[in-house]
Amino acid sequence: MRFQQDFLSAVLCLLLAGSSDAFVPRQRSTIVHPAFISSSSSCLHASTLERLPESAVKVKLEIPGSATKAAYEKACTELSKSITIPGFRKGSKIPPHVLEQAMAAKGGRNALRVQAINALLAELIEPALKEEHGLEPIGQPTLETPAEDIADDFKPGDDLELSVKCDVWPDIEWKTIEGKEKPYLGLKGSYKRKPFDQAKFEKALNDLKERYATLETIEDKNYELQTGDACVVN
Repeated sequence: MRFQQDFLSAVLCLLLAGSSDAFVPRQRSTIVHPAFISSSSSCLHASTLERLPESAVKVKLEIPGSATKAAYEKACTELSKSITIPGFRKGSKIPPHVLEQAMAAKGGRNALRVQAINALLAELIEPALKEEHGLEPIGQPTLETPAEDIADDFKPGDDLELSVKCDVWPDIEWKTIEGKEKPYLGLKGSYKRKPFDQAKFEKALNDLKERYATLETIEDKNYELQTGDACVVN
């Protein structure tokens, strides 16, 4: 008991003798990286921006090999948790080439590589637009070249360049009018309505009819089934 008291007293003295900073909480600096990329890796080498008509932009993302490797490995890990392959326990680590062969046999050629490319796009396009170019994306960004085509030459661990198109909020500049604090008040606009398309209207109407249709039982035993009827066969 005496030894424990002496030890605790010594530790307390050392703490009190130290810098007062030891008792001041320090705010940790956080660097945001994609979930599948290590904090020691750089998300992007660089990105370049090209303005397109109608408030659209084209962004070229230069992605380092560390990120392509991490995205591919994450796709393999996620698939290993759900796929069943003879000779491997579900959830165990399965070699990538075995996973790719299994997916190819099911018609999913390059499925893992496509998933990795789409994951990179989803993780990197928004930070590139917001942080590097100060733009706010609208809607879903699209690859200029489909991911399925990029996957043919995709190699995990190699650098990758993605060309992405995306809509952004337009830049609006109001003319300064003397005496008017809000020059946009009272403005008049015009728009063009597309010609009425009867075929599209009929299709949309039929879709709604089918979606909200209710079934009624037909009691007539001599009734013959017709196209569009629903029946239960025992």
